[in-house]
Amino acid sequence: MKDELCVAISDSEIRVATDTYPSETRDFIICKQTPGGLQQLNPIELLGTDMAVRILKYAASTHDEDLAQQNALSRLLTQCLEYRGNRRHLICEPWTEEDLRGDTMFENNRTQFARECGVKQAQRFQVVMSGEQKCDLPSDDLYWGSFTTLPQVEDTFTDVELQRFADQMQHLVAGAGDADVTLEVTGMRRRVKAAWDNQFNDFDLDTPKRDRRSLFKRLMSVAIRQTSNLTERIAYALVLKSLGSTALQRDQPTFSEREKKLFELRYGNCEALGKINIGFLYEYGELHAELINQFANSLIADKQDVAWRQAETDLRHHVQLLDELRELRRFVRADQRKSTRDRRARKLPHPRVDAGTGNQADSKATPPDQNLFDIEMMNELKRVVDRLKPGDRMRAQALIDAGGDRGLAAKSLGLERGKFNAQFRQTVRPNLKKEMQRREREEGE
Repeated sequence: MKDELCVAISDSEIRVATDTYPSETRDFIICKQTPGGLQQLNPIELLGTDMAVRILKYAASTHDEDLAQQNALSRLLTQCLEYRGNRRHLICEPWTEEDLRGDTMFENNRTQFARECGVKQAQRFQVVMSGEQKCDLPSDDLYWGSFTTLPQVEDTFTDVELQRFADQMQHLVAGAGDADVTLEVTGMRRRVKAAWDNQFNDFDLDTPKRDRRSLFKRLMSVAIRQTSNLTERIAYALVLKSLGSTALQRDQPTFSEREKKLFELRYGNCEALGKINIGFLYEYGELHAELINQFANSLIADKQDVAWRQAETDLRHHVQLLDELRELRRFVRADQRKSTRDRRARKLPHPRVDAGTGNQADSKATPPDQNLFDIEMMNELKRVVDRLKPGDRMRAQALIDAGGDRGLAAKSLGLERGKFNAQFRQTVRPNLKKEMQRREREEGE
């Protein structure tokens, strides 16, 4: 995203183009009048309009002042999102259907374990796309867990420390002034980057210095959610103005159900995209673009509602497969690291072992490589067990204490093995996977 997306735009420059399709569904496209003609605006550009400032000031005068201040800060922080390098926050890489089928797993790694993971991914592709198994994760967790390095989306500043951090961030990026149309993006990004590099050392917080970047990520998560709502309100006000309406209540029947979904996809908090809009997506590849376009086209097509519901399901299935693919890739990378360690270890001199001393290796023991997946899972479990909820933590700790033996773990909790396995599969493993992903993203920062 370029800085010129955030320059001031007066209402006199705004035009709303309305396309009406055979299904009688209207698509509202907000544009800017330029000497060369109409230029479609990225949804985030709406934050730099006169309408954005009026809405923020109106909210501050008639609603919760603290919430209005949060929205004003979110408007600024959204301009500071990173899109490249190790700290990019949103869509991270393009991906293809060949990736989701597991076809590229072995090509990229060339190990036997990668080949086996590719086969497993191909099997999962068939199961998920056939609809035989549904993902129980909410759309928010699924979409954000697959694409972003930010934590799960939050709606507001939920604790005192986050509010303190937000207040000091407000002074950092904009001082104590009121909302202004002109957003000086380059300077804001420079100041935020400097604070990030210094781990926000100059902030007056109780949070340890090593944890302040995580606090910043939570703040950015709030900013994106609130900004998605704000861009929708701005766009809605501009559309109503173009239609000649003076009412700004969202509950009025201005849009049909399909028009509302299409509008949320463009400017609001679309459920299918994890409650963000297309303005936040950046360099996400042809397949993802095609899936989003299919969803949009199904909303305007003169077909039954089952068509757009199926398109929404297809998008969800692909995101679910991407989530599973990245988990397998993580294990493949762990296998590569282990292989590298083993090769280096073999170069060291081996101690001499005399026959008959009883110190020889047991030839009947299972080679470690055969249990690599379980070993890696146990190691990850030990690293994140303290981050799990109490119930999951109890079952996970029992498994750790039992050395990975589920029978012993079940016995220690007074459960049958089958019941323990079911609980572990249904609750512990999904939550464990999310915590592992969050930990990996935090370490990647």
